[in-house]
This record gives sequence, C-alpha cells and structure tokens, in this order.
Amino acid sequence: MAATVLSEFADFNEYSNATRDRLVAVLNFIEKAVQTLGTWEFGLAVIGSVLNVFHLIILTRKPMRSSSTNVLMIGIGACDLFIMVFCGYAELEELVNPDYECWTPSSYLKLVLDLWASALKDDLRRLSAWLGVLMATVRFLIVKNSLNPRWDRLSQPPFGWKLILISLVFSSFISMFYWARLEIIEIDPWIPAQHCSNFPANYTEQQFGLINNDLFLKNDLLALQIFLFTDGTLKIIPAAVFPILTFLLIRELKSAEVSRRKISVAQKGDSAKKDHTTNLVILMTVTFMIAEGPLGMIYVFQGFLTTKPGFLAITTGITDLLNIFVAINATTHCVICLTMSSQYRNCVRRTFCCVKEQKKTVTVSPKVSVGSAASLKNVVISVACVANHPKT
Repeated sequence: MAATVLSEFADFNEYSNATRDRLVAVLNFIEKAVQTLGTWEFGLAVIGSVLNVFHLIILTRKPMRSSSTNVLMIGIGACDLFIMVFCGYAELEELVNPDYECWTPSSYLKLVLDLWASALKDDLRRLSAWLGVLMATVRFLIVKNSLNPRWDRLSQPPFGWKLILISLVFSSFISMFYWARLEIIEIDPWIPAQHCSNFPANYTEQQFGLINNDLFLKNDLLALQIFLFTDGTLKIIPAAVFPILTFLLIRELKSAEVSRRKISVAQKGDSAKKDHTTNLVILMTVTFMIAEGPLGMIYVFQGFLTTKPGFLAITTGITDLLNIFVAINATTHCVICLTMSSQYRNCVRRTFCCVKEQKKTVTVSPKVSVGSAASLKNVVISVACVANHPKT
C-alpha cells in the first residue's frame, strides 16, 4: 500500500472553487489514511508471509496432496505468499524512506523487475480468487454426485493441477493485455528536491520511465477501459458466486447428515460441530466479499473515469485502503485450516512434532456404510477449508 501523493494528480478544474477544495480535501484525507494503514499492512504482510510458508509446507506433504481440493489450496497458498511478500517489500521501502521526493530513481534492471512483479501480483490476485471459486465448485459437485463413480475423477489430484494450469493461463492472458503495452525508456535526469540534504549540489542521476508502445499508443484509452472493465468484472463474479456455492455446499452437507443418521446413531456433539462449521462458512464468505467485491466494483467504475484524473486518484486511493482486507484474508487461511481440519492438524504434528502415525483397528458394523461415513467426514473437513477462501 505505497502511499500516493494524490493531491498532485488531482484535476478538478471543471468545478467551482468550493467544490474543488472539498474534493482535494478528500484526496488529502485518503492519502493520510493510506500512509497510516501502511504500517499495519506491513505487519500483516510479514505475518502472512510466515504463515503462508508454514501453510504451503503442510499442504505439500504427501498425505495432504491426496485430493483436488487440497491441490487447489496449494495454488491459493502460493498466490497468497507472493502477494504478501510483494506487499511487504513495497511497504518496507515506504517505511525506510517515507519522503518519496528523496528516493533515488530505480535502475533499468530494478524497474524491469518491479514491472514484472506488479504484473505477477495482478495475475495472482485474480488467480487466487478464481481458484477459490473452482475449489468450492469442485467440492459441491463431488458431494452432490458422491454415489456416481463417473464423478470420482474430480476428486483426484491431477484434476486440481489441470484447473490451476488452465486458470493461470487465462489470468496471465488478461494481465499481459494490460502490462504488455508498457515499455521502458530513458527520460530526463533525476534531480533531488531542494529539501533533500543527503545529496551534493547540482546532483543528477540517470532516470528511466514507462511509456506506451506503438501498438497501444493510438488506442491506449480504449485498452485501459477494456482492461478495467474486464478485470473488475472478473473480481466481482467470484464475490457473487462464492456465497451461492457456500449455500449449496451447506445444503448438501445437511442432506448428507440426514442420510447418515438414517443408517447410524448420531454421536453427541455433532450438532455443535455442524453449527460451528456453518458459522465459519458464513464468516469467511463475508470476509471474502469484503476483500474482493468492492475492489471489483471500483475497477469497473474506473473504466468510466479514464478521462477524469482527479476521480481516478480518489478511486485509486480507495483501492489502496481496501488492500488491508486482502492482506487480512490471505493471513487467515492457515489459521482456519489448522482450526477446522483434523487432517491438517495431524499433518502438522507428523511434520513438526515427530509423531509417528499409529495403525488402528476399525470394527465395521454391517449396518453402517463405511464409504458414506468416510465421505461425510472428508466433506466436513473440506468445506471448513473451502470456507476460508477463494484470496483475496
């Protein structure tokens, strides 16, 4: 959430002086809020990076790579890890030297790396949300068609890897449409501001900048509008679809619970566990909608404001503020799986606590369907993890 000097980009000349002053005041307020939340986002980025490293270590263990749902969670965790690292890096520069006017210009290599990192972050933000939707969709289809062997392949790990690959290609194409229009050129030498005291007199430094290449130069405004509309829509769709899928999953779980009780005696405490899972699903649905839904609407709205730099500055500042919810959402995934999934907790114990897995003898009642009971247990665990995401 690097702070942007919004007031410098404001352009409200078409309004009266009183209206212009109010709009500039709004811009300055947003700028201060962005700077204040920057410290909090840096802390969340550090915590989120550590937790997601731990999360990926567990998810990539062999026992956890046994289903397409967990494979999709690996993809989501990898996206979250990169996003948190990128946010932490951007905020670290801001915290080390808050006066951007005294920042020395980036070298050509650093500018190239920053450009690719920004494109990759945009790509993975979109990918993370859609992997969450796909994970919920796959789980719903598996639960709904649990008695149909033809649907078994949806639960296999290769199917999850295929979904990740297809989604990555699609998301990368959208990002390349926007970022490929930029090229790096050398511009006027950089001169530090007068209040920067760490530079000798008449100091200058080579400086590079970004321009639109010839392919997009004639239709740059149209290309920007298409990207904002497309990207915004692709962010709104997961926020709208995920609650629907969550509702359908809960309904299928209740149906499975009714079927299970017809063939076995319900254990005490099942109801509390069911209520806890349902509450978790609802909570994570709200969290995801807050993290991604408003951002999508703002991106679509920006498509109508490409000729109004002042309002573009306002909406850009708002997106910077909303990024704090994305960081919170990405930070909670590990905690939620650790809390709700016994398979996840057992894998943690085996990985870090040197606990050997003990073989247990299971006595099967002839009136109980082992496949149905095991399937129900896996569904409850999976939905608990599905509820934490799709990425934001």
